[in-house]
Amino acid sequence: ESQLDNEFQMISAHWGEVTVPFLDHPSKVDDQLLLGDLSNLLNSIKITSEKLNKMLSNRFVKGIEKQVLKLSKAMALFMNIFDQWQIFQNNWKTVSTLFSQGIVRQQLPHQTTRYEIIRKKWQDIIQHSLTDNKIFHVCSYTNMLEDFIENNKSLEIILDGISEFLNSKRELIPRLYFLSNVEVINLFST
Repeated sequence: ESQLDNEFQMISAHWGEVTVPFLDHPSKVDDQLLLGDLSNLLNSIKITSEKLNKMLSNRFVKGIEKQVLKLSKAMALFMNIFDQWQIFQNNWKTVSTLFSQGIVRQQLPHQTTRYEIIRKKWQDIIQHSLTDNKIFHVCSYTNMLEDFIENNKSLEIILDGISEFLNSKRELIPRLYFLSNVEVINLFST
């Protein structure tokens, strides 16, 4: 029992110091916070989850079972948040660059409203994350997972709604008919 408790305390202390790998924050852009390489972090979460599940199956876990369950749930939450964050980040880079152009905002007023709602939520997450990049702090943002899921759905709607804009550009530049929507979006967002 003591050995199990010591092992759990070591795991818990380790995760209290783990940080989220952000890329350098561009000071002039207030709506960009890019995750760096997450492969090591996600692998560590997976390994820790396996260790915690093994602990939970041990008959001597009763004294620390609630703590182990709590940390196990945190690992699952971290994994879900970072999965959603990566999806968001990929779509956000394209959409935010596209909506920084005035003509897009004029031609897509409904999508612009949706974009501004996403942008506000995203800025709140960025401000929270920049105060302390330790994983428990970053992921402690209220309803972070739900916000990312909702923002990802909204970004998909925006990307689908951009087809009108793309068709108007294709009428002006017929060569764009040979490119897919994603390629045209990337062309106009860079």
